[in-house]
Amino acid sequence: FDYFLYIGSLNKDFYSFHGVPKKKLYYAPYFVENSFFEKNLNKKNLRKKLNLKNKKIVIFVGKLIDRKNPHDFLKLAHKFQNNKRIHFLIIGSGELNFYCKNFINSHKLKNISMLGFLNQKKIREVYSISDLLILTSKYETWGLVVNEAMASGVPVIATKESGATKDLIESGVTGYSYNCGNIKELFSHFNKIILNRKKLKTMKKNVKKKIKKFTSDETIKSIKKII
Repeated sequence: FDYFLYIGSLNKDFYSFHGVPKKKLYYAPYFVENSFFEKNLNKKNLRKKLNLKNKKIVIFVGKLIDRKNPHDFLKLAHKFQNNKRIHFLIIGSGELNFYCKNFINSHKLKNISMLGFLNQKKIREVYSISDLLILTSKYETWGLVVNEAMASGVPVIATKESGATKDLIESGVTGYSYNCGNIKELFSHFNKIILNRKKLKTMKKNVKKKIKKFTSDETIKSIKKII
């Protein structure tokens, strides 16, 4: 191969580890169409539709499979079951669908809802009214849900095992990272954001600034240089 396009820091390290020289490496950040998620929507109506008026909304977006680890998210909801100002949403479907429903029912959780699979337009609506995304994956090459959330102005807590964390999560600025399965660490970071209105407001501005650099423009620049 003459050239390599790397999507992020860890991908660059991967190529370097396998002997690809620096002069062959060009940056092509993983991106979503930010403008699609930035669209102004009627948030009041959307909250009303989901019966979530005046609540902080925390979301999980992904397939309900073991690798995506919804277990951490469920444990977080369980921990905050007595806080009526916070509501948790699970978006996605998969083989752990029954497990998640059973966990919610057996623990009698009233602070969490499962919305099932949603298309991009519907997910955009949920992002627009959300306050925090939790990415709990045991392993993620990147994790485009982080891009989607940030383009929507939503801070993120993500596992260190997710590729996007290295490039998009600035501790205390755009969110926090934690070791997958370390629930104590997850609780700690969650408290720092969701219970601090001022910090949450600042973070929402920070993520929008951060994600502006993750577009197709950088890839086009790299391809032009190569040509």
